[in-house]
Amino acid sequence: MDPITHNIQLNFGSSDIKRTVIKQNSDQTHILSITLYDNNDRLKLDPDWKIVISATKPDNKFIVNDVEEGHISLTDDKINVTVTRQMLSVPGTVKCELCIYKPDGACYFSDTFFIYVEPNVNYSSELESTDEYLSIVHTLNHVREYEQSAQKSKEHIDNLETEINDTYEDLKEAVKTTDDLIQKNLEIKENESDRQQKEKARQEQEEKRQTDTANALQNVQDATKRANTAAKNCEDLLTGMMEPLSDTEPADQQNGFFWLQEY
Repeated sequence: MDPITHNIQLNFGSSDIKRTVIKQNSDQTHILSITLYDNNDRLKLDPDWKIVISATKPDNKFIVNDVEEGHISLTDDKINVTVTRQMLSVPGTVKCELCIYKPDGACYFSDTFFIYVEPNVNYSSELESTDEYLSIVHTLNHVREYEQSAQKSKEHIDNLETEINDTYEDLKEAVKTTDDLIQKNLEIKENESDRQQKEKARQEQEEKRQTDTANALQNVQDATKRANTAAKNCEDLLTGMMEPLSDTEPADQQNGFFWLQEY
């Protein structure tokens, strides 16, 4: 069975209400064959135009489909829109419009037309209604999301770069402080080593002084002892060789002298 065609005429210069009826949950079995007019003159369609159908379902969810997704085609200056099941998922009136984007950047919107979605008798096949974006608009939204995500990533990277730079500066300062401490510690060690060497030399000199002093005292004691011994020997010798002065000593003998008696 061929798809059912719904002929719709849209005029950019009037606001006539266009309405067609399609059964709920139909899927790619209905085609909207749309002819465009400008002040009652039929428009000749340009293949370079980007044509998008935009619709709002009764539950306020959105439909955006375009030619790139295969849901819109051009034949004999007519725009053929294949109606998706998602467009017909909710019973009630669907508000639709066409958007035409020209290569020069100009954008045109058609009059609003309506699809009345007649509810199914059996609701067991009812499809859950969701948004449907199958168009350049969806792609642009994705691009915007990617741009926002990229911007956030850039900001995150910038923040990370700042934190890394701050951390690097802190680390550099910490390394400098550590180097200074190491240098001071080396100086302390060198000073302590020098102090210990000087203290060792002092101790050695003190030990030598004490030894020299002890030796000198011992030499003095030995010399004193030898002197005492010599004096004693001399006294003993003199005692044995001399006698007291006689009564016949000369009268002119100086006091304190003795006569020597020959043996």
